[in-house]
Amino acid sequence: MIDEASIYNRALTPAEIRALFTAGVAGKCATSTTPVILSQPADVTISAGGDASFTVVATGAPPLGYQWRHEGTNLGSAGGSTLTLTNVQFSDAGRYSVIVSNSLDSAISSNAVLTVNPALQCAPPPSGLVSGGAAPGKRFGRNRRQSRNAGRQHDLWRGTRRTGFVFDGNGAVVQLGNPTNLRRRTSRSRRGSSAPARPRFL
Repeated sequence: MIDEASIYNRALTPAEIRALFTAGVAGKCATSTTPVILSQPADVTISAGGDASFTVVATGAPPLGYQWRHEGTNLGSAGGSTLTLTNVQFSDAGRYSVIVSNSLDSAISSNAVLTVNPALQCAPPPSGLVSGGAAPGKRFGRNRRQSRNAGRQHDLWRGTRRTGFVFDGNGAVVQLGNPTNLRRRTSRSRRGSSAPARPRFL
C-alpha cells in the first residue's frame, strides 16, 4: 500500500526523508492555503414576502469566516456560507456578495442580484359562484392524473394553479351534485312526472 503519494520537482534531503519516516501514521502536515471560492452565489428572483437564500462554496485553511454584504455594506447577522433572507421586501433588492477569509488572506465573491417582484394577488371569484376547486384524483405519470366520477373515468392534468380536468369527447363527465340555483330545466320520467335535471359538465 502507498499512502500520501507525492511527486516533487527535486530530490529530498536525507533530513526530509528521515522526518517523513519518523512521522509514521501522523503523516505530512497539511499545507495552509488561502481562501478560494469554488462556487459563486447565484441570482435570485422572488415575490415580496417570500424567502431568499444565497450560498457560496469555498475552500482554504480552516477556520473560514464569511461576511455577507448588501450593496457593499456588511450585514451584521450573516456569518455562514449561506445567507437566508425572510419576508423579503423591495428594500432588500440589489447586489449581494460575501467575503471569505481565514488567518492567511481573504477572497471576495462576485455579486448576486436579488430581484423582488410584487406579491401575487389572487382574483376574487365573480358573484354567482356555486362550486369550484381543484380536480381530485390519483397521480398518473408525471403530470397526468386519472379520476373516477360516477363510474366514468376522465383525465386530469396539472394546470396553471392546480389540477385541471381534461375532456377529450369520449364520454368523460364531471358531476356537480344538484344545487338549487343550477336547476334551469326539467326532464320527464317515463311516468310523465317532472324532475329537476341534474347538472353536469360535459
